[in-house]
Amino acid sequence: MTFEATLCILALLVSAIALLVSFLAKRQARNLGLLSNRLQVINHVRHALYDVAIRGRVRLETATSLGNARQLASIVFSTLIRQALDEAHKLALHLHSVPADQQKEKYREDKDKLIDSLKEIHEAMVKETTGELVRSALSGSNALSSLGIGKMRRRLSWKPNGG
Repeated sequence: MTFEATLCILALLVSAIALLVSFLAKRQARNLGLLSNRLQVINHVRHALYDVAIRGRVRLETATSLGNARQLASIVFSTLIRQALDEAHKLALHLHSVPADQQKEKYREDKDKLIDSLKEIHEAMVKETTGELVRSALSGSNALSSLGIGKMRRRLSWKPNGG
């Protein structure tokens, strides 16, 4: 093998490694860019869950918050989460439209269904988001490893004390 052929093979190898590194950097940058939108969606769901589970009622703000979450989730979350948010939004709109004097047993059952649904949606979003954080941290992201996954999970909790 000639010296020129060896240099060409080495140049191709270096180029292939550079291409791989650029693809990994692109994926990591995309994940970091989506993180703030994911956190916004999770916060919208947290507010809605707080309204229904803690305050005990479905207000217009609850339905609006779920609508905002649904809109942003279409960009950053899986189809399953988007569909679940769509159903929760429809249920919240229905519950908000029920007059106070007609809030009977069916209303309470639907409200409990909404609470359970929002808890499941919230947990799925947190798992999907922390999964991205873990994958990014394992791939060598200095920006995310300084956050601490446990600290981020507490920040994503829907409960007021982070528990």
